Amino acid sequence: MTTLNDVEAKLQALIADNLVPKSVKDVAQELIKILKSDEDKVLKITKCLEKLDEVAEDPNIPAFTRTQIWNITSLLESCK
Repeated sequence: MTTLNDVEAKLQALIADNLVPKSVKDVAQELIKILKSDEDKVLKITKCLEKLDEVAEDPNIPAFTRTQIWNITSLLESCK
């Protein structure tokens, strides 16, 4: 079963990737803050999924980055 720590690790990898645009890295850092907050788990996941949907719809991000975002989205959905 996937945990929020697994999602955080994937977000950290996204941040460390030199090919990922800065705007996506900024969102990833924001998502990590949300995941570490004291809010309800379902609320944290919902907030993160909304942000990831916004980023994935950006036509300017590379296809590989979009695939990484979809993978993180999938992990989050399995945490519910």
